[in-house]
Amino acid sequence: MSDTELDDETHSESESDRATSGQNGADKRSSTETSSTTEIRSRGSRRNAASGSISVFLQSERAISQAKSVLILFAATGIGLGIIGSTLSGSVGALAGDIAIATLIPIALVTPAIGVLMGQRVGYAEPDAQPIAVYTLVAIAVGVGAITEFMLASVLTAVGISGTSVSELFVFSFVVALGTVIAGLAGAFTARNSN
Repeated sequence: MSDTELDDETHSESESDRATSGQNGADKRSSTETSSTTEIRSRGSRRNAASGSISVFLQSERAISQAKSVLILFAATGIGLGIIGSTLSGSVGALAGDIAIATLIPIALVTPAIGVLMGQRVGYAEPDAQPIAVYTLVAIAVGVGAITEFMLASVLTAVGISGTSVSELFVFSFVVALGTVIAGLAGAFTARNSN
């Protein structure tokens, strides 16, 4: 064999090797891309399944019943606190405005304690449900309940007092609701993990 033929044969083998290794590299990339795509789809389907099970749970009779109970208890507490606040602020004449505003602070402080109790109640009542579904139910029910309770108590306490804006009370009720939701979630967490 001549040197030229040997160089041509070596050159052909190296091109063949490069083509094969290029094909193998493409196969590896394709395999990696396929497994990444499968993993992403799997995570997405798990999220969809989890969000689907949460929505199914939240629409169940049990969850609706729990939410109604929490809302009724918050509303009843708001009316009770409002009547007490109204009585206190209405009985002192000129100091009524100051007493009404001073009464709102204890109302705001009592609301998270009620949130803890309601969170525990729901946490104990739903031991078989997924934790995220229970926490979602607690966050929604306790948040709406806190706003309801605080607004009822505040409006009843501040009825007839000039300078009190319902819109200001509504904004403040969201702050109270945020603290109450955190307290309610802590109550539900401790109820579910107390065993």
